[in-house]
Amino acid sequence: MGATFPVFILANSDAEVIARWTGYTGSGRFINSLSKAKSELTTVTARIVRFKANPTFSDAIFLAEYSTDARDYLEAVAYYRECGELSRRDYSYDIFKNTANAIWNDLGRFDDVFPAADAVLTAKPANATNIIWTAKSMARLARRKHQTGKIAKYLSAGVEAARQSQNQRDAQNLVDLEADYTLYADRDTSTALNIKRSSLGDGWANKPDQYYDFSKWCAERRINLQEAEYYARKAIKFAQGDEFRAQVLDTLAEIVYAKGEAAEAISIMEEVIQLNPEEESYFEKLRDYKNGSIR
Repeated sequence: MGATFPVFILANSDAEVIARWTGYTGSGRFINSLSKAKSELTTVTARIVRFKANPTFSDAIFLAEYSTDARDYLEAVAYYRECGELSRRDYSYDIFKNTANAIWNDLGRFDDVFPAADAVLTAKPANATNIIWTAKSMARLARRKHQTGKIAKYLSAGVEAARQSQNQRDAQNLVDLEADYTLYADRDTSTALNIKRSSLGDGWANKPDQYYDFSKWCAERRINLQEAEYYARKAIKFAQGDEFRAQVLDTLAEIVYAKGEAAEAISIMEEVIQLNPEEESYFEKLRDYKNGSIR
């Protein structure tokens, strides 16, 4: 996973951290974040000591969010569990997200994610959005860990939740989940491709944003690589701006590497890094390609 910029840290005169938050934001949101951080000037270290002596929900939720932001995912899981105990509220999705992120970063085995994912599916009352995003996250994590044969249950639950959702945004989620279910549960690549193609609309093969989306979708699943390469190379001609051009080239590198053309993938990634040297994940991929690793 790539680095998140910028990182804001509020500290005292002894350089002890009081709060932190990340990401680009507008002035209003930044002021709100700063005001919230200044509302209690207790350091993180002092909060931890205080929480161990006298656990409170306010400290638990602060430390859970802080740990998530700091990418200390396993600590975040522990604090979110405490949040649930102290408040009797449902934090199953927060626990799942942090568990999945920990496993993504090789801090656990793939099978460790199942209890957290199951808790989202069985939460009462059911939360359709959480179920949908759990299913999508499980598919993404399973691809990274080469465990796609184990996620049919979650994809099925995601499909059902998306079908029942009144949220317009879930229409595309439904297509993606149906395609992944067909690909991984039914093991029917041809039908999965047809589901994806049909979602792109008429004339998609002549629309750069649409055929790049199709190319990237295939690259992520390492299927239909010949056609995916054709559209990725075609998309490069229309890519505007260094950051987006780097994304398209990154997709092309994934495709040619999956085809066994490591030398070309390395060359492409070197160009990608020149275009966007701030994206940490590009350096990780270049190392993987040079080492013969497959993510």
